[in-house]
Amino acid sequence: MGGSVRSSFKFWSQKEFGKGTIEVEKGDITAERVHVIVGTSSSQRLKEIILEAAGDVAKTAYKTELEKNPIPILISLPPGQLSCKRIFFVKWRPEKNETLLEKSITDFVCNTIKNVASHDFTSVAFPAIGCGLHGFPVDVLAKT
Repeated sequence: MGGSVRSSFKFWSQKEFGKGTIEVEKGDITAERVHVIVGTSSSQRLKEIILEAAGDVAKTAYKTELEKNPIPILISLPPGQLSCKRIFFVKWRPEKNETLLEKSITDFVCNTIKNVASHDFTSVAFPAIGCGLHGFPVDVLAKT
């Protein structure tokens, strides 16, 4: 959903999506200049990276939200030290079956985009969900 491609990022693909554009890039998600940075509830490592970069305000907000709702579908946090307007941690459960994994990724992205749009945000940075420990091919993710 829009954004400029910086030279330090490897540009993988671009696709029109409704009224916007989806650009797939490789880089540091915490450095993205977007309205929303997204993490998943299933990746402890990604959560730690995002929260560490965001700082104490976001860490405290995350802890507070988990105390209120220990099994959240979505946690929306202030950006802390990041340049975004919000951080979303969205529930996602990886699947072992590749077809189900692809569907779960599609659902994750669609549900997140609906939440982003409902808050009137226009740009979002997603992690390469499923491509780490779960081995989902990056090129397939870019097309999904």
